[in-house]
Amino acid sequence: MLGNSFGRMFRITTCGESYSGGFRKDPSIPSELYGGQMVIIDGVPPGL
Repeated sequence: MLGNSFGRMFRITTCGESYSGGFRKDPSIPSELYGGQMVIIDGVPPGL
C-alpha cells in the first residue's frame, strides 16, 4: 500500500475526507464545507 507522504527536501502529506457523507446530515453546515482535502508541506524555511 502506498503512503500519503512523499518528498525529500520538502515532505508533502495529503489527507482529508473522500466522500463528505458525515457533513450532509447537518443542514446548518453550508454546502461549501462538505468534505475537503488538506496538504501539509514540511521543511519550508521560515519566512518563505
